[in-house]
Amino acid sequence: MAAANVSRAGLDHVVGLRVGKALDALPRLVGEGAGPFDLVFIDADKPSSPACSAWTLELTRPGSIVVGDNVVRDGAVTEQAARRPDMRLTGDLLAGALDDLATILDQRFLHMGGTTTEVFAAYAADHDRKATQP
Repeated sequence: MAAANVSRAGLDHVVGLRVGKALDALPRLVGEGAGPFDLVFIDADKPSSPACSAWTLELTRPGSIVVGDNVVRDGAVTEQAARRPDMRLTGDLLAGALDDLATILDQRFLHMGGTTTEVFAAYAADHDRKATQP
């Protein structure tokens, strides 16, 4: 399906598809010296998503976009009492991404040394927005 969509969009010459298990393909890409990529789309089984995300750091650069498929799952990831291990792993992955983003915002713009919540609140206030809690 993906190959047909890429072809229909006329992007065959700029999009490379790898079909198979991501945890097999990603180390091969790194070994081949591939990248850095501007966009990475992760459509892995949920238990593999954190490991796949770690590999994407080897294949991207600052400013690259990483998109994860089905990470929210009807709010199950954001609920405090998520009991499924794959949902907890995905929640941890998202929390780590937010922590990383807060660190970047703080180091480059705010210089306040605050927690993730404090950094996002300060950034929101700086942009005349109200920070919301999930």
